[in-house]
Amino acid sequence: MHAKVWRVRLATPEDIIALQAIELASFNQADGRLSARAMKYHINKQRLWVAVRPQVLAYALWLPRKQGYRLYSLASSEPGGGSALIAHFLGRTQQPCWLEVRASNKKAIALYKHYGFDVVDELPNYYGDGELALKLRRVVHPPAPETHDPLL
Repeated sequence: MHAKVWRVRLATPEDIIALQAIELASFNQADGRLSARAMKYHINKQRLWVAVRPQVLAYALWLPRKQGYRLYSLASSEPGGGSALIAHFLGRTQQPCWLEVRASNKKAIALYKHYGFDVVDELPNYYGDGELALKLRRVVHPPAPETHDPLL
């Protein structure tokens, strides 16, 4: 059986309809859905990435900040899309990255931990429905320089 291959690319204005469908299926009103207008803005700023196979099935919105990148939103209509987007983006940066996730979203938390994110804070009443959010952060540590041992 063939493994499902994802292609990751920057979103384009032609992706808006697919992006909105993923957004509506993934988030409730309390989560603060992204509007089509907000998506267009982030597409123009080259912050919105999509995973395709061959149609758009997942997206990630990475916001640049002084201290690194914030994963503002991640949604996928099929398993594997979110993982493909995270792996792609993290492979392109050595900057710290962080995100907030519903404390009840165990599947997403496990995914983020798989990619090296650690829980660094709890944010009470973060979501519109009062649910707790966990703040996760990933810091890339440069490899230690090789040392020469004169005894070897």
